[in-house]
Amino acid sequence: MTGSDPAEPRTVIVEGERVVAVVDPRTFKRRADDQVIDAAGQYLIPGLADMHSHAASPEDMARYVAYGVTTLRIMHGFSTDLSMRDAVAAGERLGPTLIVASPMLDGDPPAYPELFPVRDAAEARARVISYQKSGFDQIKLYHNLSADAFLAAVDQAHALGMKAVGHTPVALSARQAYEADYDSCEHLSGMLQDLQREPPALTQDVSSTEWSLRMGSGADAAGAGALARIAKEHGTWLVPTLRMHRVLQAPPDQWELWSAEPKLSQISNVVRERWTAEIEARAALDPKWYDKRDQAWSTLLAIVREIHEAGAELLVGTDFGMPYLYAGEAVHEELGTFVEAGFEPHEALAAATAKPAQFLDQSGKFGTIEVGARADLVLLGADPFESLDALRKISGVSVRGHWLDRAALDQVIETGDLPQPAREPAEPACTVEASGDVASIEDFDDGDAFISGDGRRGMWFDFDDGSGGQQTPTASAWRLTQDGPGDEGLALHVQGGGFTSWGSGFGVNFAWDEAENRACAYDATAWDGISFWAKGNVGGFAVGVAELDVTPVEQGGRCTSRCYGTHQVEVDLDDCWRQYAFSFSELEPVSWSPEDGPVNAAELTALQFYAYTGTAPNNHHEYWLDQIEFYEGERPAGAASCLAGAGGAPAR
Repeated sequence: MTGSDPAEPRTVIVEGERVVAVVDPRTFKRRADDQVIDAAGQYLIPGLADMHSHAASPEDMARYVAYGVTTLRIMHGFSTDLSMRDAVAAGERLGPTLIVASPMLDGDPPAYPELFPVRDAAEARARVISYQKSGFDQIKLYHNLSADAFLAAVDQAHALGMKAVGHTPVALSARQAYEADYDSCEHLSGMLQDLQREPPALTQDVSSTEWSLRMGSGADAAGAGALARIAKEHGTWLVPTLRMHRVLQAPPDQWELWSAEPKLSQISNVVRERWTAEIEARAALDPKWYDKRDQAWSTLLAIVREIHEAGAELLVGTDFGMPYLYAGEAVHEELGTFVEAGFEPHEALAAATAKPAQFLDQSGKFGTIEVGARADLVLLGADPFESLDALRKISGVSVRGHWLDRAALDQVIETGDLPQPAREPAEPACTVEASGDVASIEDFDDGDAFISGDGRRGMWFDFDDGSGGQQTPTASAWRLTQDGPGDEGLALHVQGGGFTSWGSGFGVNFAWDEAENRACAYDATAWDGISFWAKGNVGGFAVGVAELDVTPVEQGGRCTSRCYGTHQVEVDLDDCWRQYAFSFSELEPVSWSPEDGPVNAAELTALQFYAYTGTAPNNHHEYWLDQIEFYEGERPAGAASCLAGAGGAPAR
């Protein structure tokens, strides 16, 4: 159960999250309260790993488990991934174990406009340090980094005890990246460029499909072994993501067939949105490149065969998030491509079990079935060492010791929901009741002493602008101005850019327990809704309220999963100050919220404003806020106070 040969029949004993014994079934003595899974005649393997995933929602991660994939490396992480990782590790949530790489470090110009560019070695080191402080496990590097920035980032990551992973920048050869002790290289990037018979000039905006077809068809696989030996010497692991290449190289008529598959319902809205750009980019591709697809595919298989024969280390990764790859199922397909490239079934399985643990310096902790290993297990109805078709016959999955039988797995695939640890609803750890008749939440007129009186406290920022969701914005991200709507007081001016599709914004905590550093429930039932004045360039500006049910347990709330959902409503801002007002009943839970009921105004914890879509270039967003208030009775009519010329004072 730790090597290439099937073990003799054994009974595996699990307590909590770990395997505590592997014994001869003839000596096993059942205790009265033991749960026994009769696996006679079946085959038990360790849980599988996807070492290159862009899973973006709890539904994606749940479906991974249903296919026996119990470990994921997230290759472009956000603060929400860190929260999910920590909740799973703490036993507060059931799901795959996560290793979360940082947001991508890319050069100037970045490959995607929402990325914040790293221009030199000093900026690269500072960004790596920032991501390490934010809690990311690894540092993700991308292909437009300069050579100096790449080398500095790798060196800084290693100095902090982190692995540097990702693409080989076009400014370096694969050999140079490997000799820098790059920890893992994805998609055969770098190697494919180095193996080109006639290196093509690829523009920054070339589609992934064109890159795969041109690089694959133009490469000479004969040189892969020499590069692989250099990678082996320097400890660089390779993640070829072959199934991703195969999907990209498929002709348009195949994509049309895939687009009509019923299982598209298994893809979360967040991931499906990521498919859009790649699908649109294919439309502009010269059809002649599809004539190269057979050559490109056979060359990629030959390259992986050469790498394997040279003894370099390979890992199974899918690049889930790319079109027509499905959570979990894509791992089974990737294993099949390894066999097609010449791996024995047990060798392919090792690249998704024991090898990921070795790469992560966690051998014996997962990826094998031995005492002390995490109880991530997959029960199969056929022998996977004979054929990986056995992965289609999963009888059950244990994830951290929680057993899911076939019926439960089918339900997970259908709904995207994993059963969660039972918890009694917690009573509010602390409650602050409204006092007096003051309805103002914040008018910013007291400078940076935000929120005072009536039990309310504090302000926070959450900028998901490529910084990984840091809660301390840069000095230029916000300031107070005199540009208020119709008064002489101050207003808040917020600006930023980047991943605005995920939201970046400002919020206030209604009540806070200073001693325990956690949110309290704030009773706002004396009022009927909220109003505020705003202007800006934001389309899809959301205002929302959080309550105990969506506040994480560790922050004083009740939520153990999807704790980033609120009751919201969206408006489109323009360059005119306008008053917006919404009753609590108009605020609806967003699709990823853990609840679907109305706002409970007696248990509010925070008021939040998010800029989802900046309308300026590079997703730059800019907005102003003032006079945020509760209202009682009739909703304010929605007055306007427009600027008298560019940069002028508000009309009064």
